[in-house]
Amino acid sequence: MSQSNSIQTANSKLSKNKIYAVAGLFILCIVPLLLSQEQYYLDIVFQAFLFAALASSWNIIGGFGGQHSFGHAIFFGIGAYTTAILFMNYQISPWISIWIGMLISLFVAFIIALPTFRLRGAFFSIATLIINQLVLVLVLYYKEITNGSQGILLPYEPSFKNMIFENRMAFVYIAFSFMLITIFVSYIVLKNKLGYQLQAVRENQDASRILGVNPFWVKMNGLFISVALTSMGGSIYAMYIRFVDPYLILSVAEIGAMFVLITMIGGMGTLSGPIIGAILMMPIDILLRGSLGGVRPGLNIVVFSLLLIIVALFFKEGIVGTVKNKLEQRKTKLLGEYSVETDKTRNEVNPNAESS
Repeated sequence: MSQSNSIQTANSKLSKNKIYAVAGLFILCIVPLLLSQEQYYLDIVFQAFLFAALASSWNIIGGFGGQHSFGHAIFFGIGAYTTAILFMNYQISPWISIWIGMLISLFVAFIIALPTFRLRGAFFSIATLIINQLVLVLVLYYKEITNGSQGILLPYEPSFKNMIFENRMAFVYIAFSFMLITIFVSYIVLKNKLGYQLQAVRENQDASRILGVNPFWVKMNGLFISVALTSMGGSIYAMYIRFVDPYLILSVAEIGAMFVLITMIGGMGTLSGPIIGAILMMPIDILLRGSLGGVRPGLNIVVFSLLLIIVALFFKEGIVGTVKNKLEQRKTKLLGEYSVETDKTRNEVNPNAESS
């Protein structure tokens, strides 16, 4: 009977979480409609949606699998450069080149993972950081292909085929759709065999191997899904800004580390953590940059960093993780108090119950 009650409670909790998730996504969906005349705020919403999706993509390998990569800007850049180069030189629609960029990202990810997945912890993170900088050097060196430090400026030719729109609202909902895709993929991964294997590798790689899990290929499969989605985000971003700048696209601070920070602040290894992290962090970052960037160079970075430190101090497991733990502790405390009161009432009603 108790097992049946626990199952019903779990199902009820799951249904309630799904309702909250759908309600939250619905609110996010109508926010752009309320800001349809405010181009500046639509840009903020676009970046919040896009980076929520990108952080969710990183969370598959970084949160679920515990592989904290600082090199995801590589795959973001591959998507952006593939789309831009094919559009400029061969007039290939971005809707097609997105998939080509994803295939190239998968191949590059496999080459990078062969040596780096033999490393663990901080050594893996440092290796991905170094490789990111090497890729930046290569992009600057092969200027015949990438146009070097000058970047690639895409012409303004609005059409659905070119993924260039006169109304910024279209891009906002493309980013929103991309975010929904990453949430759905993350949910499927988390609730299936690969998700459990990634979490096992994250907790104890050696123990997971004893249980029959192949850590290398589990991490590789998680990486493939993660980089494919990241590459897609790079393609969308390239067509949105219509300028591929290597110092921005391949920046560890602006791109690679931002995925990690958003996920850590929101809640690493959770479905909603990257979304909440991006929805909170990106508007604050952009607004601080606009309001304080001109007052004194770097002041916005200082203020933003202080805010991150404060959040990290009070939400050590991320916003989602900390709130979840607090609610569970409060629930346990209330159940304990209720149990004590129930026992006290029972003893008062039947004082001989304990002795019998």
